[in-house]
Amino acid sequence: MLAVMATTAEVAAAMLLLHRAGIVHGDLSAANVLLSSCDYTAGFGGRNFVAKVTDFGLQQRYDPATLADNPYHSIAHLAPEVLQHGTCTKAADVYSFGVLIFMMATGSSAWAGLPHAAIVEAVCTHKRQLAFAPEAPLPLTLLARACMAHNLPSGPASST
Repeated sequence: MLAVMATTAEVAAAMLLLHRAGIVHGDLSAANVLLSSCDYTAGFGGRNFVAKVTDFGLQQRYDPATLADNPYHSIAHLAPEVLQHGTCTKAADVYSFGVLIFMMATGSSAWAGLPHAAIVEAVCTHKRQLAFAPEAPLPLTLLARACMAHNLPSGPASST
């Protein structure tokens, strides 16, 4: 689990740099975190790779009317406000980071098996949270839940 925590820390550091520079990623997901091999094997977390956040700064704006119907774009990582209003913000990036932590901590896809419309309903209408397995590391579970809090002021700060 040290490797997951180390990867979480690297993604968090990258997102902090982006946010401090005034850049909103807009599409932070597992598909946009690349693992690059490195020369050491006993590095941070005992890994022989480093995480690199890619495809940032696109300042995406989504059309909420078509998100639920577009099978070519994953929406499982998108914040409720993106699903409802289409606007990408730092807070939405923090939510997406929480979904990414969930995926790394559990080894599961977010909202696996649900069609887009059901994800939108679960997240926006019913304010459902992703369910962590009891064996998921508590620090990662707590961090992910804070990032995915539906009341944005309680989520962790994305920049200071």
